[in-house]
Amino acid sequence: MVRKIITRIRYPVLIAGVVLCLVGIAQAATGNIDPNNKWAWGSNAGWINFRPEHGGVAVYSDHLEGYAWGENIGWIRLGSHEGGGSHTYANDAADNYGVNNDGNGNLSGYAWGTNVGWINFNPSDSQVTIDPVTGEFDGYAWAENVGWIHFKNATPAYNVAALHTATGTGPAVFDADKGVIENLSSVAQGALSCPPEGKPDLVFPHGFFSFSVTGLTPCQHETVVVTITLPSAVPTDTQYWKCHDGAWIDVTSLLGDNDGDNVLTLTLTDGGLGDADGECNGVIVDPGGPGQPPPVPVGGFIVPVNRLELVAPWLGLVGLASGAVLTVVVVRRRKSG
Repeated sequence: MVRKIITRIRYPVLIAGVVLCLVGIAQAATGNIDPNNKWAWGSNAGWINFRPEHGGVAVYSDHLEGYAWGENIGWIRLGSHEGGGSHTYANDAADNYGVNNDGNGNLSGYAWGTNVGWINFNPSDSQVTIDPVTGEFDGYAWAENVGWIHFKNATPAYNVAALHTATGTGPAVFDADKGVIENLSSVAQGALSCPPEGKPDLVFPHGFFSFSVTGLTPCQHETVVVTITLPSAVPTDTQYWKCHDGAWIDVTSLLGDNDGDNVLTLTLTDGGLGDADGECNGVIVDPGGPGQPPPVPVGGFIVPVNRLELVAPWLGLVGLASGAVLTVVVVRRRKSG
């Protein structure tokens, strides 16, 4: 547990030229920050939580959004955009500011806090980056009123890390229309309890995910729509499979919004198909992942299963050639006789 150190902000808080309202925080999504790696630190700002109880930061392939909470400085908004999807902040107006991600984990642009002003994620002397494989933040951001904010340190150890796929394709975001998503993690196929036998003939480019939806009313069979934003688009014939008790289970019937972009929806019912614990207990447990048919090989030809069918044309050619040779031999013998 990270030890919280209370510090006093030594610099006076300035009033920004444009006042931006931080609204709807209590209803904000939890984002995709690792609950065990959610702390940044500033000598003048104190601890900053990127996965607070009533907020959360979501990392997408092209931008960040959501809210972080500083114990001494209050709410920090990572961008004016909400709702996920593709977005790039122009950072040229009060309603179009935020932190951009270049797709390789290099961050730029500005976050905003009412009490601290603008926070630059790509100042002249540093830059905040995200490891494209581990999801770990690193580097320093510069806040105009409270100085440097550090995202990764060895001693004392602290770090901010976002959920990335087990295959290293990039960040993934899960949002539920009710309840709270907890224990979200990415899972490699080799870590599943299901054997290769029985595995569907699919590829899982983004690996698998495990999570729970809590906070539902027990014994009410509540239905939850989980929106999954993946690092890249998936085809319209994408399927969704679970690994449960050592068996592969096809739950593609629960998929929605499967229109060829990078967003899928998964409709889960407490105690129903898709709930791994099988109980109507106010908790939905979901281990699974999106799979798609393997790519079709380019070029080549199909070999017939029947081997006789394969060699029959060649046998015919061999027979014709043999007949021609015999004919030539017979003719030569006649001439020589």
